[in-house]
Amino acid sequence: MKTIRIEPGYNVGVTRQNAYIDVEVYLIETGKKDNVLGKMEIKMIAGATPMGYDFDSGARISESYEKSGKILASFLLKNAFK
Repeated sequence: MKTIRIEPGYNVGVTRQNAYIDVEVYLIETGKKDNVLGKMEIKMIAGATPMGYDFDSGARISESYEKSGKILASFLLKNAFK
């Protein structure tokens, strides 16, 4: 996975904005790192913690990466592992 863009967002108590990331995912054959089997881009992955207690930008960004992993897993289960 390669990160293309990170928007950390903010939370100042009165107002807040989610973090967003854009990533590229490469599926590479085991043992042959030059053989790319597929590539996909996932854009505008929002990250925020439940209940809005995400004052630390790292928490919001980590939630974005967690959500990107869930999106990739869901895509692979539906399309690749039939």
